[in-house]
Amino acid sequence: MTARVTARCDTVLGVAALHAAITADSDAELAGWRTALPNDLPGPATGSYTRKDSVLVNTDGLVVVQGASYLYAGGAHGTDERTYEVLDTTHGVVVTHDAIVAELQRHGLTHQRLDAIIDAAAAAALKARTGDRTDASGIAPLTAAGVDLWPGRSGLHGSVDHCSYYACAVGVVDFTIPWSSLVPAGADLTFLPSRWGH
Repeated sequence: MTARVTARCDTVLGVAALHAAITADSDAELAGWRTALPNDLPGPATGSYTRKDSVLVNTDGLVVVQGASYLYAGGAHGTDERTYEVLDTTHGVVVTHDAIVAELQRHGLTHQRLDAIIDAAAAAALKARTGDRTDASGIAPLTAAGVDLWPGRSGLHGSVDHCSYYACAVGVVDFTIPWSSLVPAGADLTFLPSRWGH
């Protein structure tokens, strides 16, 4: 079985590329889950994989689709994961994680500074979610490479997958970094609709 996105709309610039990216991402998740099954489960391989894709942003110039997956391959619990596919409908291109980071760097944000901002935002989100019961100071710092990112009107949103940050009981940790913390006022980020201002 291969996961497929079946709804298509080829009249919007770049949708075929977005469709291919979502399908490739879900296929890769499913293949990873299948690979994990024989290693983690005793006896006949059983487990589950579910994925729901939702449109988070749908505006002139930008579409963001979230893939929310649950994978169980044995053990005490499964894991929740999030992926994001970003489509710049003005130019008809899928905007990758690396392209977002590279464009932020073109506006003067270094890798080290971006990593520090992401780490602080995730720690603040973790504390807001759990109160004073958690202390992120003992956790290995997060980096841009360890989170999923997507652009929104209010800022750069990020997610850290279940069991990838602090404790598994925390689940997926979501955070938002205001654009003003990342780029100078008036910076032209090509993947954002210009009417949003940034």
